Amino acid sequence: MNADLNKTKQPNIILINCDDLGYGDLACYGSKCNDTPHVDRLAAEGVRFTDFYMAAPVCSASRAAMLTGCYSQRIGFADFQVLFPGQAQGLNPKEMV
Repeated sequence: MNADLNKTKQPNIILINCDDLGYGDLACYGSKCNDTPHVDRLAAEGVRFTDFYMAAPVCSASRAAMLTGCYSQRIGFADFQVLFPGQAQGLNPKEMV
């Protein structure tokens, strides 16, 4: 492959967002209880990150913050824990993502 072409190619990024997945729950981070061969292979062939901070400790607010780049309080996700299907409350459709 041409070296110059490879320099301008954008990286492939895979972000896996999981509820209730702890740092030590994947074998590539030391878990002896869970067999995670596919994630382990991604980690071995790519870059592993060891620090990540989310804007909220619960799934709905953290996902909204990740999608918009805003603190969950700014986009109206401060007063509840989790959104469920069919609820009238949610991310404002006018919010830029």
